[in-house]
Amino acid sequence: MQVVKYFFEEPVALEMLSEDTDPDARRRAGAPTLEEFLGAPEYARGYLAASDLETGRIAASVLPESIALILDAVLPEPRRHFTPGVTGISFTGLDGIDGLREALTDPSERSVIVCGAGDRGDNGLSLPEVVGDLIEHDIREALSSVVRLLEGGFLVLVSEPSHDGHDWSVFSPRPLADDMRTAMAEHLRGISGYVIPFRRARAEHRFYFEQVDPEIYDEFRVTT
Repeated sequence: MQVVKYFFEEPVALEMLSEDTDPDARRRAGAPTLEEFLGAPEYARGYLAASDLETGRIAASVLPESIALILDAVLPEPRRHFTPGVTGISFTGLDGIDGLREALTDPSERSVIVCGAGDRGDNGLSLPEVVGDLIEHDIREALSSVVRLLEGGFLVLVSEPSHDGHDWSVFSPRPLADDMRTAMAEHLRGISGYVIPFRRARAEHRFYFEQVDPEIYDEFRVTT
């Protein structure tokens, strides 16, 4: 059995992407007014993972062909792949399925894919500088850079270490769950696809549900 799974939370307000990990911080700062709450930008975040139970391998990178097909249907263009370089951050434009496949199997410890034209006005945003922050730091320490990219209208994927390669954290200026569901239905053949709300997968055994009880998330299984 091979599984591709996308966990999502949407919409998520910018304040939910705060670098302050103190759960009491927002209470001390005071609750937002109704006007502030309704006017706050809302984005989407997700986590794209996969596993191959036949080989025992766990990571999105173990199923690059299937993941590339899904992402090609979902990600806006242009697509740029950033990786650590000898003298700084290296940048490569991604062309179609082949480009995505190469990015998905890149052996770099951390890489970032930035998608879209940045149509919300980037206010002088320097992609190499901001993306460099994401590559050089843990994502919790670089959330301000994620926010800057989202505010500019970019969709961002950040590689995350997994058991046998890497998965992808996804941050989007618009909802993606429905698009992921549609792409899985169209492109997955002989592979089980799931689109699952984060709130239903907080425990570790639920994240690795396919190894414990594949039927636990039947309601979120994508019909192909």
